Amino acid sequence: MIKIAICDDEEKTLLENETSIKKYLQEIHQIAEVVTYQSGEFLLYEIKEGLFFDLIFMDIEMPRISGMEIAKIIKTVSPETLVVFITSHSEFAIESYELSVFRYIPKNKIKDKLHTALQDAVSHINMQKDKSYLLVTPTRYEKIPYDSILYVRKESKNTVFVTWRGEIYVRKPLHQVYKELDDKLFVYIDRGYVVNLMQIITLTENEVVMKNGIELHASKKRLRDLRLMLTDFWGKRI
Repeated sequence: MIKIAICDDEEKTLLENETSIKKYLQEIHQIAEVVTYQSGEFLLYEIKEGLFFDLIFMDIEMPRISGMEIAKIIKTVSPETLVVFITSHSEFAIESYELSVFRYIPKNKIKDKLHTALQDAVSHINMQKDKSYLLVTPTRYEKIPYDSILYVRKESKNTVFVTWRGEIYVRKPLHQVYKELDDKLFVYIDRGYVVNLMQIITLTENEVVMKNGIELHASKKRLRDLRLMLTDFWGKRI
């Protein structure tokens, strides 16, 4: 099941979009929880408190705090959340793309664009959910999405997943966890560290800079393989 939020300060528009989205979800046979918000501040408060949404449809022009400001904060708190902006002002489109929002829908084209945006977002979310590390213990069953993992490190007898939402400890040796990960996405940079290629923004002579700003040391022994894998990974996405 995926979680969707709709945020608009106009009650009539909010209800119309909720009705349309629920109708489209039924048509594509997607199980989802849909939550509505008339206050951008309340939506932001709940996200900061730990509530997660896979997808958010949001008006840009709202009182007190704009959808653009909310999206900037969401991207720091929950970067894997997809944001779809809905607005009547096209001048916001360029700035919204700079925020890496998933879609921009003009209000005068909502009937034509909403269905396609929802369908594309659901496909993207389901595809990403399938790419996960499955954590199974006697007391825990959890999927850790690959796109939420920054890097993985060794700590004593544990392996620690460093994710956008915090650290997750697994009672397994790092070499075993590495074998269970996708070897096209994860690579050793040092004996006790494995990084996610999706999360690297800079590679220097002996440092790897991750998207959250953390700098990790890369051993000379690992640098050649890392450069080759990173070049191949980036090349396929240009």
